[in-house]
Amino acid sequence: MAADEIDLTARDRSARVVRWIGHVLVLLVAAGCLASFVAGPEETAVRLIAGGAGLLTVLLYAWVLVTRRRLPTRLVVDHEGIRVRDGRGKVVVRLAWTELSGVGVMTNGGSLPAAA
Repeated sequence: MAADEIDLTARDRSARVVRWIGHVLVLLVAAGCLASFVAGPEETAVRLIAGGAGLLTVLLYAWVLVTRRRLPTRLVVDHEGIRVRDGRGKVVVRLAWTELSGVGVMTNGGSLPAAA
């Protein structure tokens, strides 16, 4: 039986556009904070706070870029069970069907019995 893979990173085009607009705006604010720190006419305390905020934002983005490949990207359902893989193809979580045999599903109308 072939495994069914679900791409957890799939997004439609409008969601990608909105996400990129958000990223650009945040990075522009960070650049403004860093510019205020370097050459702003504000008082020293304001410049330090702005510089710290800008530096924190840039470091956060750098950290996300470094760790992004470890985020789950694929959900694989096959005869063995359910696996979640990261960007490198390494299995992050593996659940065998025997481990899931007692799991029930709750719906708005009540509970569905677990498969026997």
